[in-house]
Amino acid sequence: VRERTAELEAALDKLHRSQDELARSETKAALSTLIASVSHELSTPLGNSLMMAGTLSDQGTVFEKAIEANQLKRSDLTNFVKTVHEGNDLMQRNLQRAVDLLKNFRQVANDHASEQRRSFDLATMVGEIVDTLSPSLKRHPHKVVIDIPSDITMDSLPGALGQVLINLINNAYIHAFEGRTDGVLTVRALAVEEDVLLTVSDNGVGISDENLAHMFEPFFSTKKGKGGTGLGMGIVENLVQKTLGGSISVHSELGL
Repeated sequence: VRERTAELEAALDKLHRSQDELARSETKAALSTLIASVSHELSTPLGNSLMMAGTLSDQGTVFEKAIEANQLKRSDLTNFVKTVHEGNDLMQRNLQRAVDLLKNFRQVANDHASEQRRSFDLATMVGEIVDTLSPSLKRHPHKVVIDIPSDITMDSLPGALGQVLINLINNAYIHAFEGRTDGVLTVRALAVEEDVLLTVSDNGVGISDENLAHMFEPFFSTKKGKGGTGLGMGIVENLVQKTLGGSISVHSELGL
């Protein structure tokens, strides 16, 4: 009996280590996806800015030659000034978009990497997460709505909370909105004394009672063989309960 018990304990310990390793791998994979998405998204504003910089340089060369040849007309000067103003406006908008995207991604990445507690505004933090995810989310017709008051300040672990939100949002886009074009995911929050009630809801296809019963079981997935590991919700539960010291529950009905 002792030997059998020892074998079972060793097997259980090995399973836990495997789950932890897979969870860490999935977290890294999520961050890698964000990096790839942000890199792709940056190519547009930076490419636009580079193209406009080249255009302004060419216009400057033409303008300079016109001056040297004493062929500069008032209309040429007016068009040049107009082109410079429009080009600067375009570059500023595109570069500001790039700066905002990098700023939000840097904060999200730092929170994931450091796993440190800090004080943060919940609405701002959730906005950073959604903005960082936007390059991959915008490929779909669905939308994410943030309905959080601006006065909820938390002293917690934004990296862990961000990972929870990333998993829940990705789950909705993969599962809840499958076959739909009008998906809406809403993130709401309400301060309840010393705690915060965070609700993530969607208008997706719903979850059957059978699947709800296995929701947080490791390796349970309705997408087995299609890229799903079945660790997403298990990670969410572990982060909420053990890392953030909270509780989590799921409510759903098929078709609702």
